This record gives sequence, structure tokens and C-alpha cells, in this order.
Amino acid sequence: MMKNKPDKPQKRFSYWIEHVVHYGSSHLKTKAFELNTFQFYCLYVLVITAILLTFLVKDP
Repeated sequence: MMKNKPDKPQKRFSYWIEHVVHYGSSHLKTKAFELNTFQFYCLYVLVITAILLTFLVKDP
């Protein structure tokens, strides 16, 4: 199965270069670049965890 590839690597490379030239590359970029830092690093999870630990762990 691994050796059963219909195209050679040069042909696939050529196809993708022509695709990007024809259609542009904006649709190939990940949406992670549109996230702000708070969302990208999932800081809300840390904030919620800290708040829960503050209320759940009580000093004796």
C-alpha cells in the first residue's frame, strides 16, 4: 500500500505549486493565526482551574 502512489513526487509538487499560483494560498493557512494569545495558549483553562482550586482547597 505504501508503494502504490499514482503520481511521482515531482508531479505532486508541480500540481500544488500551480494550485497556489492559480487560487492563492489564503485558504490553505490555519485559522490558529487568527486567535489571540489568550485563546491560542488555552489560558482560560488555567484561569478556571485556578479559580476552582481556590474555592475547593481550604486551609485547615
